[in-house]
Formats: sequence, C-alpha cells, structure tokens
Amino acid sequence: MGREAVAAVAAWASDAFNPDCFEYPAAEENVASRRIAEGLGGSIVETRSNSKYTSVVYRIPNSRR
Repeated sequence: MGREAVAAVAAWASDAFNPDCFEYPAAEENVASRRIAEGLGGSIVETRSNSKYTSVVYRIPNSRR
C-alpha cells in the first residue's frame, strides 16, 4: 500500500508542478521504504548521516516526462 501512496503523490505533483525528479530519502536499513523508491525507478544519489541513522537518498524520475 505504501508504493501506491507514494506513486499517487508523485503523479499529483508531476501534474501540478512538473519537476524533473523527486528526492526520496530512506533509512539505509529500511528495506521496505527502499523497495518503494526502487520500484518507482529511483536510484541512489546521496548518503546522509545524522545522530539517529544513516539514510540513502533516491532520485525518482518524473514518469510524466
């Protein structure tokens, strides 16, 4: 259900704002969240660390372009 929700928001934002892509950060160990990004064509472009966890940042292309 998470993938459908993220896909719906991306579709809405694509129509409303037409960005080149979307940024999707996910905790490095959150496999389910990472699969959502990967399932929408996302690729890792950055890694970020803070005091709580390390995250990977995906770039998801605008499917409407």
